[in-house]
Amino acid sequence: MEQVHAAGLTVFLSQEILPAATHWRSRLPVGIWAGVLNSGRLRITREDGTTEHWDPGTHGAFCITESEEIEHVTKVDGACSAVFVHIGFDDMADLTDDEDTASLMLHGPSAPANAGLSRGRSALIAALARRMETTAHTGLGRRFFLASKAMEMLAVMSAEPAPPPRTDMSPREVRAVREARDRAMARLDDPPSVPELARAVGLSVRGLSDGFRRLYGQPLYAFIKEERLLLAKRLLQDGDLTVNQVAHAIGYGPAHLSTAIRARFGQTPRDLRAH
Repeated sequence: MEQVHAAGLTVFLSQEILPAATHWRSRLPVGIWAGVLNSGRLRITREDGTTEHWDPGTHGAFCITESEEIEHVTKVDGACSAVFVHIGFDDMADLTDDEDTASLMLHGPSAPANAGLSRGRSALIAALARRMETTAHTGLGRRFFLASKAMEMLAVMSAEPAPPPRTDMSPREVRAVREARDRAMARLDDPPSVPELARAVGLSVRGLSDGFRRLYGQPLYAFIKEERLLLAKRLLQDGDLTVNQVAHAIGYGPAHLSTAIRARFGQTPRDLRAH
């Protein structure tokens, strides 16, 4: 099994030819785990006796708060390949804020495989796993590629589905939410907090957060982060500013910007400046 460590993540790539009824045990450290079975069929049993049956394309994500031993048993002869990603709690704290960490807890301590995800998102996760398994990258490029795809996989698995459109917002609430969006866009270099925006537009924090989800289909903090990174990408591609200047323009440190850009776009800031 290949293990690749990069950007606080560990990516596990396994490709083997195994007979049916092969079994092995793995002790998993604490943290967030996400995985996809690319080929083969497995029965997976956890310490609490919970059993899952994984077929090609099956994926799952779960949070482990105490080290746990998992038993795997192959159900058929032939190729068995999988991609798993692990991020420890300490590393996760370096990459995310509190709200992001909460979203990475996914569907609870033990999420059933493919739980709650649309067919489109499931297909995207399977495609990401295939790209990770078949990439021809080597050396440092391989580490960067696998880390970026692993982060993308975690993002797709942890993202909450957009809520259905709601029509119970008053005209005043709609105006207030749009004003909050405009205020946030005007300060991407030093974005206001959600409580600050809520006070400025005359809504409660809960009212602003719920209203923003209803109107724009995503959390306010996620929208701000995305807009900051999109602005950084545009500035880098324009080529007029250095990486440090772009980082300053969106209120990031250079190292933070580099990590965030790789996670979001799969390229380094210098790569984006070169295009």
